[in-house]
Amino acid sequence: MSKIEVKNTRLPLEDLAAVPAKKNATNPRYEFTELESAGRRTLRIEGQNRNTVFVHLNPTGFAVQYSSRGNTSTTRWVGFFDYYRLSREVVQGLMWFWVPPERDCRPFPGLHAWALEQTGKAIGQRLHAWYKQALREASEEALKVHRAAFAATLTTPELALSGELYEERYIVKDIISHRSAAAAMTVLEAFSALEIRLAEEKIRTSPEFAVLSKLVNLAGVELKVSTVPRERPRLRSLSTDEQLSMMESWRGLFSPTGEPYRSLDRTLMNLPGGVPPRLLPYLKLVHLSRPVSSRAELAVLTLYLQMSVAARGNRLNQDVFANANAERIRRSMGLVADHVRRPLSVRRTMDFRFLVGFLTDYPHEHRGNIVGLTEKSIRWHRCEQEREVEKTLSRLGGDKPTKGPPAPLPVGDGVEFLSTVGGGARKE
Repeated sequence: MSKIEVKNTRLPLEDLAAVPAKKNATNPRYEFTELESAGRRTLRIEGQNRNTVFVHLNPTGFAVQYSSRGNTSTTRWVGFFDYYRLSREVVQGLMWFWVPPERDCRPFPGLHAWALEQTGKAIGQRLHAWYKQALREASEEALKVHRAAFAATLTTPELALSGELYEERYIVKDIISHRSAAAAMTVLEAFSALEIRLAEEKIRTSPEFAVLSKLVNLAGVELKVSTVPRERPRLRSLSTDEQLSMMESWRGLFSPTGEPYRSLDRTLMNLPGGVPPRLLPYLKLVHLSRPVSSRAELAVLTLYLQMSVAARGNRLNQDVFANANAERIRRSMGLVADHVRRPLSVRRTMDFRFLVGFLTDYPHEHRGNIVGLTEKSIRWHRCEQEREVEKTLSRLGGDKPTKGPPAPLPVGDGVEFLSTVGGGARKE
C-alpha cells in the first residue's frame, strides 16, 4: 500500500498566483485560473470587488484557502464527496469582505444570504466541472475512505483528512469494509463523553455511594456526582494520535468493558443503515444479549439509552427495549399513533424518538414485551390526563357556570353549549 503524503497547504497566496497553468473561460465578474504548484492541482477564483479564493486538491481532501484579515489566510478542509460544503466554503471566501452597496434605504435582512446564493449560482457550473476533473486525479485509497465515511454519516470526519490515518493500513481496511468503523471514526468524541457517564454511573451504583447518600440526607443536603477526566481536559478536542489509538480497537469502543463480544461483533458487522451515527456510541452503555440487525430495533434501543443518560442513568425496563423485535415495535407504534391521533412511521427517526419517550414516561416496572408496555403506558397516560383535568376543574370550580358570549347563541339541532366549567351541557 502506497503511503500518502500531505504537503503543507498554507503556502503564500502570492506564490500560487505566480505559476498559472491554464485559464478557463472568463465571466464578466468571476475568473477561474488553474495553477500548478508543487505537483498539485490548484484553482484560483477571482472576481470584481471579491476576495480571491484558492482551492487545492490534496492527497486527503480539498483545501479552500483565502485571505481573511490583513496577511492572515484561512484554510478550510473539505472531503472529496462533500461538494455542497466545498461550494459553500468557496462562496464564503469570495464574499468575505463583501458589504451591501450604499442606498437611500436600509438593506433588507435577507440581503447577505441572497448575495451568497447568487454567487453560488454564478460559479456553480465551472466549480463543479473542475471538481469532477479533480476527483479523477485524487488518491484511490483516500477516495474509498471518504466514500465509506460519507455513505455512513453524510459527512467527512476530521481523521479522514489526516495523512497519518493512511499509514495505518488495517484501520483503513476496516473503514472501507465496515459501515460501523466509518461511523465510529465520526463520533470518537462521543465515546470519550460516554466514558465519563459510565464512571458516574459506576459511582452512583456503588455501596460506598449509598452509605454516603444516607449521611448527606441526614445533614439535609443532596449528593451529586460530577467527574472530569484526569488525562484530558473536557473542552480539548481529541488529537490525531488519540483518535488513531481509539480506532485501533474500534469495535471495543461500543462495549461497556472495552472488549468486543460475539453479539456486538455480529451487530457491527451487519450494521443497518438509516440510524443516525450520533446514536451508535450509546451501545457502549449496554451488553447486548443478541445481535441487533434491524434498523427499528437498533434505533429504539439506542434512543432509549440516550434518554437514560438524560435521566441520570435511570434504566427502568431496559430489557423490554433491548429485546424488542421489529414487528412488535411496529405494532407498538400503531397503538401509540391511534392513542395520540397522529401518524407515526417506522421510516422516521423522530417518530421512534416520540415512541420511546412515550414509553419511558411509564414509571413502573414491566415484565413482558414492548407491546404490553405500550398498552400499560397508554392506560397510564390516559389516567394522568384525567387527573390533570380533575385538578384543573377543582382549581377553576367545576360547578361554576360558564359565561355566555355577547352575541345570541345560534339555534340548531344537535348543538349544545356547556353550562358549567365541569362540562354540564345546556340546549339553547
